Amino acid sequence: MKQWWRGLQQRERMIVGVAGLLLGLVLLHSLVWEPWRRSAQALAEETAQAEDDLAWMREAVTRLPVSPTIAPAAAGSGNLVTRMNRLIGQVGVRAQMKQMKPVSDRELRLRFETVAFDKLLQLLKDTRVQGLAVRELRVLPADEPGRVNATLVLNDGG
Repeated sequence: MKQWWRGLQQRERMIVGVAGLLLGLVLLHSLVWEPWRRSAQALAEETAQAEDDLAWMREAVTRLPVSPTIAPAAAGSGNLVTRMNRLIGQVGVRAQMKQMKPVSDRELRLRFETVAFDKLLQLLKDTRVQGLAVRELRVLPADEPGRVNATLVLNDGG
C-alpha cells in the first residue's frame, strides 16, 4: 500500500485524499447522523401521539356516566383491596385483571391485560367516585382493537 502511495504523483495523492475525506463524510452521514436523526424524529412523533392520546383519554373520562351500582356514600367503607374487588366485579373486568398487589396500607397496584378500553375508563371513573386517586397509570395498546394492557397504582386519599 505504501509503495502504491509513493508511486502516485502529488496531484493524484491530493485527489485520493479528497476522495477519501468525502467517502468518510458520506459514511459518517449515512451510518451515524441519518439513523440518529430518524430515531429522534420517530420519538418526537410518538411523544406527540401519546400527548394527543392522553388529552383524549382525559376528555373521555369526563364523559363517562357514573355507574348506577356505585354510590358515593360507599366511599371509605371496607379496606382498599375489598373495595377494588367490588368495583372490578361491578365493572366486569375481573377476567382481565392479572395482578392486584398492595403497595402499602393506602396503595394498590393493579395490572390488566387485554381489557376493553371503555371498561377501563369506567373503572377509573368509578374509583374516582369512591374517593380513590390514580397515582400512576400506564396504558399500552393490546393486539386486539379496542383493548389495552394497563397498570395502575391507586391511592386511598381518605
